[in-house]
Amino acid sequence: MVRSGVSRGGAYNYVSSCGIPAVLLERGGQGSRTEEEVYSDKRDIYNLLIRLGIYEAQKEDRTYYPLDVDKLVLQYAEYTGLWYPEKKPGD
Repeated sequence: MVRSGVSRGGAYNYVSSCGIPAVLLERGGQGSRTEEEVYSDKRDIYNLLIRLGIYEAQKEDRTYYPLDVDKLVLQYAEYTGLWYPEKKPGD
């Protein structure tokens, strides 16, 4: 869980800037994800729905440790397009 100080400039947070509650789940990397990461996303969504009283089930507890990111560096590419890595983690 990361708290963002970004208040404008991204499509991902536009609804939040309009006062509409929103959540952004990010797991995986380089266009891939593990089965555990998919399960974790689903668990988090169900837990949120349970907490809001929208879905009735037993909440699956988990301890989260927030990470305050105070130095954010954005890099922009000279060209647009898609990038497909040739290497895999650990190569």
